Parts: sequence; C-alpha cells; structure tokens
Amino acid sequence: MNRAALFNRYPEWIIGQDGASRFITHCRYPRLIAKIHRQTDGECPGGHYRHSENGITLYDFIFFDGKPADEARFAAVLTETCRRAVKKICETK
Repeated sequence: MNRAALFNRYPEWIIGQDGASRFITHCRYPRLIAKIHRQTDGECPGGHYRHSENGITLYDFIFFDGKPADEARFAAVLTETCRRAVKKICETK
C-alpha cells in the first residue's frame, strides 16, 4: 500500500491533545503534523516554520512527504492548507 492510500484511510484533519500540547494532523497532501498554540496560551514557543492567523499559530511542523520539486508551489499549497487548518481549529472550539 502506498503512502497516499494509507493516509486516505483517515479523515483529512485529526485534532488532538496530549497533556497541555495540542496538535493537528493533515492526512492529505501536504501531509503534516503541527503543534497548535492559541494566543490566550501566552508566548508561542519557537519553531522552524510558523503560520499565524486569528490568534492561532501552527508551529513545529513534521512533514510526511519528500522534498517537493517545485518549492514555490509547495509553499503556496502549504499556506492554503494552514489557512484551512486554522479554520478547522476555530470550528472545533
């Protein structure tokens, strides 16, 4: 079974919590896990990549796909995915 087929068995978004840490998993391209930080939680810890919107920051990303050939296209897709992730998080408050 290829990676896409494996991830497609799960919902597109999985939001979870372990102790005080909250996470979002995106099971479609670009497949990723990121930590969730809400503005009300205080100062956001560091991370290699961040996306902030509506008082929510996604950070400490782990990507499951290999390095894309077209990095500019990947950046655009990732930005849109992050926007959709924030919307999903806001819906689950």
